[in-house]
Amino acid sequence: MSMAGGLYCDSCKMPQMTCICKYRPALVSAVEFCLLTHDTELHKPTNTGRLIIDCLPDTRLYKWHRTEPDQSLLDHLANTNYQHWLVFPSDDPLQAHRIKCFEP
Repeated sequence: MSMAGGLYCDSCKMPQMTCICKYRPALVSAVEFCLLTHDTELHKPTNTGRLIIDCLPDTRLYKWHRTEPDQSLLDHLANTNYQHWLVFPSDDPLQAHRIKCFEP
């Protein structure tokens, strides 16, 4: 793929000279991730959510719309076969008390 400023990897979207594809592990996990992302965020090659999707093939992707949530996301959250947790990175260990399990 060619973009302004050079050639980019079609898979990881990084510049070809810094392509990370050969270092990407294929992981298997009993944990299923549901990734909420802004429409434009996933297209950024340095987005960490993109790495989750690339490394854990069972990851569910939902585009975040505050006023119009994706119905399939709402259906998944209502499914009592799953335990849902909201994970949001923070460098502040004092924020650990804010971790909550979602219960419909």
